[in-house]
Amino acid sequence: MVKFIPSRPPDQQTASTADVIEWAKQEFETVARNLQEHDITALKPLHVAPAKPREGNIAFADGTDWNPGSGRGIYEYRGGAWQKL
Repeated sequence: MVKFIPSRPPDQQTASTADVIEWAKQEFETVARNLQEHDITALKPLHVAPAKPREGNIAFADGTDWNPGSGRGIYEYRGGAWQKL
């Protein structure tokens, strides 16, 4: 498992808004790079719906055994239903 350790944020007393924005941008880029470089984010096709989905869950439906409505693809659980991304 990849562990993300954020860098030290700019000092709240002396940092400008631009400094904080730049720090946040760098943090998000680091998270994105970690997600792209590790297999932990690989979604394997599921043949059945997850038993207890929660708002915001993401799953890859195989489209045959489990078809949430729009065929094979990546879905997000939101508003009580699976929505294709």
